[in-house]
Amino acid sequence: MGGAVRRYCSNACRQRAYRRRAASGVLVTTPLPQAPRTRGNLPEPTDRFVGRKREMAVLSRMVRRHRLVTIVGPGGAGKTRLAVESASRATSMAWFVELQDVHDEQVLVQAVASTLAVTEQPDEPLIESVISALAGRNSIIVLDNCEHLLDGCAELAEVLLSRCPGCSMLVTSREELQITGEALFRIGSLSVPELTEPLPLPTAAGYDAVRLFVERAKEHVPEFDLTEDNASAVATLCVRLDGLPLAVEMAARWVPMLTVTEIGARLQNHSALLTLAGKIAPSQHRTLRETIDWSHQLLAEDERRALRRLSVFGGGFDLAAAAAVCDGLTETAVLDLVTRLRAKSWVESGPEPLRFRQLSCIRVYGAEQLAAAGERDSTRERLISWLTKLCEPLLHSPMAMTDEQNDRIDRQRDALRAALGWTRADDDRHHLLAAGLASATARRGYLVDGRAVLSRALDRQGRPDYRLVVLDWAAFLAASQDDHAEASRLAEQAMKLALELGDPMLLASVHNTLGHIRVTAGDGEAAIRDLTECARILRAAAEPRALAMVLHNLAWAWTQLGEHTKAAELLDEAVPIYRTDGPSHLLACVLHTQGTLALSMGLTAQARARFLECLEVSSQPLPVLGALQGMAVVAARTGCAARVLTLNAAAEALISTLDLATLARSVYTAELAEAVERSRRELPPDEAAAAESTGKAQSLDETVAYAVQKDH
Repeated sequence: MGGAVRRYCSNACRQRAYRRRAASGVLVTTPLPQAPRTRGNLPEPTDRFVGRKREMAVLSRMVRRHRLVTIVGPGGAGKTRLAVESASRATSMAWFVELQDVHDEQVLVQAVASTLAVTEQPDEPLIESVISALAGRNSIIVLDNCEHLLDGCAELAEVLLSRCPGCSMLVTSREELQITGEALFRIGSLSVPELTEPLPLPTAAGYDAVRLFVERAKEHVPEFDLTEDNASAVATLCVRLDGLPLAVEMAARWVPMLTVTEIGARLQNHSALLTLAGKIAPSQHRTLRETIDWSHQLLAEDERRALRRLSVFGGGFDLAAAAAVCDGLTETAVLDLVTRLRAKSWVESGPEPLRFRQLSCIRVYGAEQLAAAGERDSTRERLISWLTKLCEPLLHSPMAMTDEQNDRIDRQRDALRAALGWTRADDDRHHLLAAGLASATARRGYLVDGRAVLSRALDRQGRPDYRLVVLDWAAFLAASQDDHAEASRLAEQAMKLALELGDPMLLASVHNTLGHIRVTAGDGEAAIRDLTECARILRAAAEPRALAMVLHNLAWAWTQLGEHTKAAELLDEAVPIYRTDGPSHLLACVLHTQGTLALSMGLTAQARARFLECLEVSSQPLPVLGALQGMAVVAARTGCAARVLTLNAAAEALISTLDLATLARSVYTAELAEAVERSRRELPPDEAAAAESTGKAQSLDETVAYAVQKDH
């Protein structure tokens, strides 16, 4: 094996090799020791093993079923500790071989032999002595930190497993060995919460990263504990550290000197992540930077280049975005690079297919490498240019964007937010990027965030057409939050620019926004005038998708005025267009309007069918909210009091987490409020409370699943 496993063509060759080694003083003729009676040499932990219950259960099963298991994960993820903990629970004699300081495959067997207290015998290769020591015994060998010796470790594993039936191996590495019989166990970070709101103490205590921080902090400050006062701060800190065990343990060492909030504030300085320090064990690195440096040296040059350029993505990336920053590589070439980086634990798979992310410490390290290579500005510029092209449909077809176009923008929310911080004061593209980010956040129901992004953009000057897009969106979102004076002011500026530019699609979009402002302000007649003019422009421009949108908006305005026949006629024209070629979230809005119209006309069964279809075609917050409220009214009309309370409570929970209170108003709002009060009176208090608690506690998916059940 690379010189460690010697093969001889004859016994004479073997004798000559022995004489040469003896003459050079390499051989030590200590006799092979008797079988040790100890439990091996596993390092004795100096602290308590925390978390990883599920991982430990899975790993224990794998160790029992497979003779070679490789634990793969990034530096600092706790691979070594998990391997030692697993090996200590095995019934076999366990031997721990630390390879971090072994830099030559020639001496790999010597490291294993030294661990086993085996010395080379006269006329016998050292590997044969190791095999003899392991023969006939049940042993588990832990090879720790193998990423820099993959070929040698793979060959050693094949030899030992084939020659020693009682031997099994547990390997830790950034990368798998890729040999027959290898079972791969990929380890990630410890569990951390989603920080959408402050966490109560019991919830925070259920996450492994939080528990590890508290456990290690107690080692330095025994009276430290997780409390209602610090639970959110501890959880936020653990999220900032991506739940990486080494980083969490190192941060806990600051507890004697700083509060948890102060530790978190210090780590807002990105470089502080990499200088988190604390002597964990003699064989381990003192800082995260050293840990990452160690593995970075093993990467190929194209992998290093990709790694540093991908660091511009703070919230993850897909292949199209990655290709944009990697010097125009094709998505196929980028996929190959990302696959190699993932195999070496430099990137992780995201929650969506073909989406990836870097741990914060790796991204910060990559950003340092990007700056050192003199590529930061050029890489950022490539991303800004690509994102600008991505957002151009907001300018050219603002009312006729497809699902694909919207989804592509939505997937780049984090990249757009970062790019806005990079653009210079005189960069016109800032406005279009801001409109893209605002549209993406608004579709998710976060209108306040979208308005803030647009407001900051309007503080800058820029291209008239780009600025118009920002004004148009800002007016629309302001009206959606009942800020009608501000909405009107912004819309007037947008209309002035639209008339000057003479672009029919932009002019139609502003008329549509004015119609939205009038509807939300309760001026249905004025809304109909603006929307009718919008429809006239779009019919002349032959833009069917955009026309379908304004026809729907006109129908909604007529519905508010009680003109059901006119509304139904407009919807009958709009729905076929949306079913053929419309964005799913807008089709859902049309279906909701049809359901609302049916309720107004007393057609309860038809209303239910439209609301159900609305829930089926889109998961966007606004149409889902409207459908849930509509289904609650249906439940009230069919005598299902518990469903009324559950669906309404779920809708109220959605409103409370998003900025949808204004848009939640409908022609049946008063009927729904009366139905809720009536249902509370009809049901026993405990049943009513249970029904509302169920609605509040359900996830959005659970609520939709409940809503589509047959009324009972």
